[in-house]
Amino acid sequence: MHDLSLRELYRSSEFPGEHPLDVAQDKLDVAVRKAYGVNPSADPLKFLFDLNIKLATLETDNKPIQGPGLPNNFQSYKELRSADCLSMP
Repeated sequence: MHDLSLRELYRSSEFPGEHPLDVAQDKLDVAVRKAYGVNPSADPLKFLFDLNIKLATLETDNKPIQGPGLPNNFQSYKELRSADCLSMP
């Protein structure tokens, strides 16, 4: 579309002023902090990398991994569920 390589695109974010990539990255950082309860001063990328390593280790050791949503021991609590969610068509 703009005839730039990825390297050129990312290097352009180093110029002074607001850049759409920086704005998007800031929004993503906020979303990760909110979704995972990450401390505002912590690095979200480091948090996600460490989480990935932890989960990969659990998977390698054939240990259970709790996915998103209600923890398994809360599945019977119907009052904790709602229908206001995204679902596949």
